[in-house]
Amino acid sequence: MLEMDEGRVSFAEALRPPAGYQVSFAVGTTYSLDLRALLGLCIPLGLGFEPEALTSINPVSLFAALQKLQGKLTVYCDKGGIKADIPSDARSSGLLTLLEGMVHQVHVNTGNPGTPSSFHPKVWVVEYEATNGEGRKWRLLVMSRNLTFDTSWDTVVTMDGKQGEPNACSAHVADFLRFLADGSGRINTEHDDTRKRNSHSARLHRMADDLLNVRFLVDNKSFDSVDFLPFGPQWQGGSTLLHDVRKSELVVDSFRNALVVSPFLSNGAGSPLVEMAKHRSGELGRFVLISREDSLSQLSDDIVERYDCYCPVPALSDVELDGEDGVDAADYSNLHAKMYFTEDRGSRRALYIGSLNASTNGTINNVEALIKLSVRKGYHTFASVLKPLIGDGGKEPAPFSPYIAPETVEPEDASEKDFSRAFRIGSKLVSFRSVSVDNRDDSMAIDVALTIAWAGSKCEGITFALRPLLHTTSCDIPIGRRQDVRMRFEGLAPTQVSAMFILSGKDGEGHSGSCVLVCPHDRFNDAGFSLESRSKLLLSEILAHDNGALAQYLAHAFDLPEAGYALGEEDSSSTATSAKRTQVVPPGLYERLLDMADTNPSMFARASDLMGLIPKGVHEGEIDALRAMVDTFVKAVS
Repeated sequence: MLEMDEGRVSFAEALRPPAGYQVSFAVGTTYSLDLRALLGLCIPLGLGFEPEALTSINPVSLFAALQKLQGKLTVYCDKGGIKADIPSDARSSGLLTLLEGMVHQVHVNTGNPGTPSSFHPKVWVVEYEATNGEGRKWRLLVMSRNLTFDTSWDTVVTMDGKQGEPNACSAHVADFLRFLADGSGRINTEHDDTRKRNSHSARLHRMADDLLNVRFLVDNKSFDSVDFLPFGPQWQGGSTLLHDVRKSELVVDSFRNALVVSPFLSNGAGSPLVEMAKHRSGELGRFVLISREDSLSQLSDDIVERYDCYCPVPALSDVELDGEDGVDAADYSNLHAKMYFTEDRGSRRALYIGSLNASTNGTINNVEALIKLSVRKGYHTFASVLKPLIGDGGKEPAPFSPYIAPETVEPEDASEKDFSRAFRIGSKLVSFRSVSVDNRDDSMAIDVALTIAWAGSKCEGITFALRPLLHTTSCDIPIGRRQDVRMRFEGLAPTQVSAMFILSGKDGEGHSGSCVLVCPHDRFNDAGFSLESRSKLLLSEILAHDNGALAQYLAHAFDLPEAGYALGEEDSSSTATSAKRTQVVPPGLYERLLDMADTNPSMFARASDLMGLIPKGVHEGEIDALRAMVDTFVKAVS
């Protein structure tokens, strides 16, 4: 179950639709978000393929995947947690703007800028529909992995759901989705008008209703029950749909044996680390703590003495990883997994996996999520769970070794950490009141109205600035007192228009940081220059760059088998390849239309929508003839 060489799971593979199915709707949550990682994840979700690397995917495939997922994919992340890593390639960076309707930022507001609080769960819920329209399936992923390119070790539980009598897990997942849709007094989830059927909030409510007739099951005979535990702040303004960590069995119950795996720790009251040790049942059992070495060094002697402490060996890697091109074993030496395994005096055992660190902040101020798996009698003893992690004294090397406290702890330079914290606070205080596009013939302009919340002296010494995602000109933002700010950006190309902006900050000591902020779509006035219009311009640029791109795009539009081979960039140096690129209509299209008419006529509408994005003037004669052929098939089917 926890063997690092045998149990590795691909994020993309875990979300890819089952054979014969496609994504109907998917929602994911993450603390930090890399837009490039989300872009790459659209390939398995939208096209059903798993690319080897984001750099191997051509823009045509990315564009097709994004269009197939419009209105079907919603991702929530912590406000200020979107990384500002923008690809240098103009076509790839332009594709990032098509993600704007999918990404929503959550602000967990304690009412005091100095009190850290975060939206921290890592949960995915996906609904798949059969391509022939007959049947649905669901999948639930609860993990410790953010949607970034981080290479630390994480954990995940994957469960499939089928229609049937719901269990507690289904009901609690539905509650979590309703929380995301509506937020609460002090937790802003950027909810929109649920009366609009296509709004993301309305779609979340429909999925939550559907889950009340779905049963999630663990495909493993060693567990006899499962529950989903969404946690959140319980102060006034929190959500009643979220549970209190301090009242959970994990913290309240007494255990004879306990394993805590957490990269970040704290000694404070309410921390699971402290509370579990406080309720330890007798002295005969064993309490084991696995964490990063730097986190363990910050614990009090009292806590360290209560646990057998372990930390990662210099490289949490195996021979297979060492042999991969471009992979350094040291890159895999970090631990990011959050996991708890408990055994009470009655030998009842449970496994918890998710986002909750053994820290006070995670317990009191954050939104978190865990999955609880109750172990069936006779399976997964405490010793068997520990063995693949810390070994059993044999010759096989273990990924974690006993922690040896250093004789002296070097004082760390807190200035970088202080800056990062102050910048993160500042990013949460900036809110969009409105963003308006000024659509001119020669160039575009954007007017931005912001509200800056009070920060006191928390961000003192940092200069903040804002600029459009793909534009170079920025405007300074004064952060400290509450105020309204207006700014205007001119000279944007049409493909640079977006609801996404980069917030940057720097201080006088050389520290700097940046993140992406997204204007909520109900405050974004595109002046008729809609996302569809911008998509057409972007597709025009992609098609103009490559003669064979149109055939690849049509292969994706009609789900031709050739689409799977069109993911990578082709070599334009060969004569055969160049000749192939001049072909507009991909081979086998007529046969595919016959098959669609016979097995799945509903696909004609989606294919027509994708064809509708092809700009005028691009092989107009061939495209018009193809549209006429599709219309003929649609009429015949009707």
